Amino acid sequence: MKKYEERIIDGDTWLVAAFSATEGIKIGKKLLSIAGVPLGKAIGGLVGSGSSLDKRIDFGAVGEAIGGLFERLGDDELDELLKRLLKCTQINGKDVAPQFDVVFQRRYATLIKVALFAIEVNFDIPLGSWLTLASEAIQKESQSMQEQSSDQSEVSSRKNG
Repeated sequence: MKKYEERIIDGDTWLVAAFSATEGIKIGKKLLSIAGVPLGKAIGGLVGSGSSLDKRIDFGAVGEAIGGLFERLGDDELDELLKRLLKCTQINGKDVAPQFDVVFQRRYATLIKVALFAIEVNFDIPLGSWLTLASEAIQKESQSMQEQSSDQSEVSSRKNG
């Protein structure tokens, strides 16, 4: 019996079916061969103490890791991988596969979110939660940098005033 999970993403209802074990192993191997080294570098880009999601972010290292990920994939390879990931996916009750180009036209962020959802369903990896936590860590880092800049401006104003 196939396992299905449903999620609302960007206003649409997406239904993702689990891969067969054989297909899951093949796609998992492909994902690991593509993302293994860049993922390690991205995690290495989180510096400091405490849990990795509570650390300061080295944006240079994370950016390099993301660039490395895309360098590992040719255009045809990326197209094939995305279509394999979303082969058993529906949007609002309709199969995505025959209308892939239309469904995701000008919706590239949605494509990434749905592909990550398919990975979550099939590999039991809470990518959505990790991305939310990483996004919150980036926002905290940005706020901290803004506060430091504001504090420095106040000190400078007091010295000059």
